[in-house]
Amino acid sequence: MGNDELAEIFDEIADMLELRDDNFYHQRASRVAAESLRDYPTPIAELPRDQLRTIRGIGPNLAARLATLLDTGELPLLTELREKYPRSLLELKNIPGLGTNRIKILAELFNIRSREDLKHAVETGSLAKLRGFGPKLQERLRNLLAD
Repeated sequence: MGNDELAEIFDEIADMLELRDDNFYHQRASRVAAESLRDYPTPIAELPRDQLRTIRGIGPNLAARLATLLDTGELPLLTELREKYPRSLLELKNIPGLGTNRIKILAELFNIRSREDLKHAVETGSLAKLRGFGPKLQERLRNLLAD
C-alpha cells in the first residue's frame, strides 16, 4: 500500500468522523496523519512497525491503526465507518455548496446517500422546507445534478 493510498484512507476516516460528530481532535489527528503520510519521503510500508511513531503527527493510537492497516490491509474503524457512511455520501462534498454540515442534515433527515438521492430530493422539492437550502442553492443543485 503506497503513501498516497494510506493518506487517502486517513482523509476518508477524518471525513467520516466529521459526519459522525466525533471529537474534533480525532478528526484533526486523522487529517494531520494523512498529510504526513502523503508527504513522507520513503514508502511507509517498508518502515519497521516500531518506527511508525517517528512520523510527524503519528502518535501511539494512529501508529497502531497504521500498523494494522499495513499488516492486514484492513482497519476495523474504517469498516465500521464505511458501513454507516458510504463513499457515495462522502462524494457529495465535491458538490459546490455542500459541506459536511449540510451533508449531515441531508443524510439524517432525508436518508440521502448519493447524488441520485440528492437529485430526487431536489426534483421533488423536499429541500424547500429546510433552513439553509433556499431557492438559490436548490437551483444551483438542480443545475449541477442535471444529466
